Amino acid sequence: ADRRRWNPRSGRRPAALSWAGVNVIGTRFGEGLQVLREIGKGAVARVYLVSDGRLAKAAKLFPPEYRQRAERELSIGHGLDHPHVNAVDSGVEVRGYPGVLMPLVTGERLGRGLAGGPGHAAFLRAMHGGLDGVRYPHGGGVVHRDLKPEKILVGRYGQARPVGFELAG
Repeated sequence: ADRRRWNPRSGRRPAALSWAGVNVIGTRFGEGLQVLREIGKGAVARVYLVSDGRLAKAAKLFPPEYRQRAERELSIGHGLDHPHVNAVDSGVEVRGYPGVLMPLVTGERLGRGLAGGPGHAAFLRAMHGGLDGVRYPHGGGVVHRDLKPEKILVGRYGQARPVGFELAG
């Protein structure tokens, strides 16, 4: 079942991956966390902004039939420790959708340029940091299958982190 993919040519998704009718916004889970809004989505998982009222985090949720993938993402991501890698904090389940809880990465996407930055030099520093963040898990056999500047977020202090790892892929 894990091999089913979205077909970009037809625009069709397998029925199990459509997320049709799924609304987890407003749902409370875990230790006082609440789903606030969707902030990203990929071919399989969706990422939501969640908060306990004091601290914001990101929850990456998978369809129920991808439970093993969510568990694998937890086991791989929980052990990552690098300044340019967004590690996984814990496993979660929201309305039957398994997933992982991670620190919230905010910033500009490198592919959109760095607003107000010193131009080429800032871009190269950010790209170097983003590539360092890819190199670290790659050394452990984890490969980012869709790396591009849009998948590198640069925070206000220039800290770059690649996002969109399919750690279980």
